Amino acid sequence: MVVRDLVPGNWYITILCDCGERLILFADLTEGKGSLQGSFKITCPACRTAGTHPAQRYRHESESNDSTRTLGRAC
Repeated sequence: MVVRDLVPGNWYITILCDCGERLILFADLTEGKGSLQGSFKITCPACRTAGTHPAQRYRHESESNDSTRTLGRAC
């Protein structure tokens, strides 16, 4: 299932592009508690720049004023 609808309070694995765009890759099944290492090579759909970015955690707080893009698959 593709991550399309972010749920307030849920955790996600993301990358943050140099342009400032946060890209949601998939749901964080550890809810922000597990260890996180690694990076993803991806082309940002906002700025079209290809790059390698470290994985980050993101807790989605609300639906308002959010330009976060969702990519990838939920686990």
